[in-house]
Amino acid sequence: MDFIWLAMSVANALIVTLAFYLLITYLDSAVVLELKKKKKIVSDKVVIIDAIVTFLLTGVITYLRYPAMMLEMKILTSVFLVVMATLTVCDIKKKIVPNRIILIALGIWMLLISIGILLHTEQGVALLGRSLIGGVIAGVIFLLVYLLTKKKLGAGDVKFAFILGLYMTSSRMFGGIFYGSILCCIFSLVMIALKKLTFKSGVPMIPFLYLGCLITYIIL
Repeated sequence: MDFIWLAMSVANALIVTLAFYLLITYLDSAVVLELKKKKKIVSDKVVIIDAIVTFLLTGVITYLRYPAMMLEMKILTSVFLVVMATLTVCDIKKKIVPNRIILIALGIWMLLISIGILLHTEQGVALLGRSLIGGVIAGVIFLLVYLLTKKKLGAGDVKFAFILGLYMTSSRMFGGIFYGSILCCIFSLVMIALKKLTFKSGVPMIPFLYLGCLITYIIL
């Protein structure tokens, strides 16, 4: 049984990584990410590192968590990992969060939740409730930060926070934001100490939220 779960986890990690590469390749031409290409395969070091992290941690997450997850939640988790990995590259390279990716993620969430309600009404409705609560709370938190910091936080981060809450639900959403914020603060303080950044410098937030979500999936 352990071998079967391990094989399934590796297969899911491969699928997630492949989907990530396909999305990044598409966005490279659609929003001009200026990635280096070789034989039509994205070879930028940011993409390669992101793909390796996504592959390894997706395998760990699915191996540890999937036996206890309902099917719809498994698929939601895989989709969200692809979205996070893709937006991480976009935020690092161009400091943008493409609306089309947010809309695609929202559409897939609606589809999967609808299927879940049709197939497993009680569990599906419960998942819908947790997702909506997570999305609203995460979105409101980031909207308040966006307004209180006089828009120093990107508007794309607010939209991503809503999607984060929908996919991670109220069960894991706080963990993703907490760990991501801690990592972002540590990185910023280190860079300020090294005089690489100033207190007025902006730092891409989504890469840290991505790592925070991965940590949360593993430990919660």
